[in-house]
Amino acid sequence: MVGEGEVDVQRPSGQAVPAAAHRSSRGRRVAGNLALSLLSILLTLGILEGVMRLVYQPLLGGKEGTPWPQLDDWADYSPPPNRFGHREEDITGDLLSDEVIRILFLGDSFTFGSRVPRGGDRFSDLLEVRLNERAEVAGGGRRYHIYNAGVRSSNPRHWVKTFDMLLGAYRPDDVFAIFFLRSGTDLQTSLIFHQEILREIEARYDGLLYRFSRVYRYFAERMILREFSEYYQGELSRAYLDEEASRSQWQVEKEHLKTLHEKCRMEGIDFHLIIFPLLYSLEDYPFYAVEDEIIRFAREEGIPVYSLTPGFVGKKARTLWIAKNDPVSY
Repeated sequence: MVGEGEVDVQRPSGQAVPAAAHRSSRGRRVAGNLALSLLSILLTLGILEGVMRLVYQPLLGGKEGTPWPQLDDWADYSPPPNRFGHREEDITGDLLSDEVIRILFLGDSFTFGSRVPRGGDRFSDLLEVRLNERAEVAGGGRRYHIYNAGVRSSNPRHWVKTFDMLLGAYRPDDVFAIFFLRSGTDLQTSLIFHQEILREIEARYDGLLYRFSRVYRYFAERMILREFSEYYQGELSRAYLDEEASRSQWQVEKEHLKTLHEKCRMEGIDFHLIIFPLLYSLEDYPFYAVEDEIIRFAREEGIPVYSLTPGFVGKKARTLWIAKNDPVSY
C-alpha cells in the first residue's frame, strides 16, 4: 500500500518500488550530478590557475615585489647618440648643401622612438624614405633629410633649447613640433611614472586572492588599469580645459611654442604643429575637446596645425602599444 497521492514505480520484475524510495534515489542522482559539476569546475579552475602561473606575469608590482620595467637605455638603440645627444648620424657638410631640404622634428618619446630599437623604423625615417621616393619619381633634383631631435619626456620648453642648439649646425628649412597630448602638461605617459596612484588603486583589490591567484590577478589588474585610465583621462582634460590653476603648465608651454614660432619666423623657417593623439579609447575618442583647445591656440598664433587623430580613430588602441608599461590606458 502507498499513501494517498503516491504511486508505485514498477521494477522490470513487476515488483513495485515505493515512491519515497524513488524520490530518494533521484535526489542522490541530482546531488551526485551537482557534485560532479562542482568538481569539474574546480578542476577546470585548477588547470587554468596552473596555466596562468606558467604564462602570466603580473603587470603591477603588488605585494610580491615584482620589479617594474625600467626605461630602456642607449645600448638598445641604433644609431647611437651623436654629439647633440640625438638618435641621428653626425651632421656632415653634405647635409648642408642647397640640394638638401632639411626638416627638423622636435618631440618627446613618440618622436624619439622609445622601444623602437632600429632608428630606420621610426616614423621620421620612414617619412624621409617616402619623400625621397616621391621626389625621385617626380624627377626633382633635391633630396630630403629629416633630423629627429626627439627627447624622451620633453616638452616645448625643452624644444626651444634644442632648436637653438641645432639652428646653426643643421640649418633646417622646416620645423615640425610633434605635439603629443601630454606635451602641454606636466603629466607622463608610461606607467613607470605613476606607481603611487596605481598603488592606491591596487590597495582596494589587494587580498589573498590577489596575492595568490593568477586568474583573479589577471582580471583585477585590468580593472585597476581601467580605473587608472579614467583618472588619467580626467587629469589630462583638466590640464587643458579646467580652471586657470589647473592649466598653468599649458600656459607655460604655449609661451614656448610661441617662442619657437617667432624664432622660426625670424630665420625664414616654416614652423608647423602636429598633434599626436593619446592612444586610448580610439573607438570613442574622449580628447577632441583637448585637441580643439590646442588647435584654437595655434590658429590664433598663425601656426599651421594638423592633427593625426583621424588616421587612428576606429583602431584598437592595444594593437598600437609597443611595451606593456608604456600606455596609460587599458
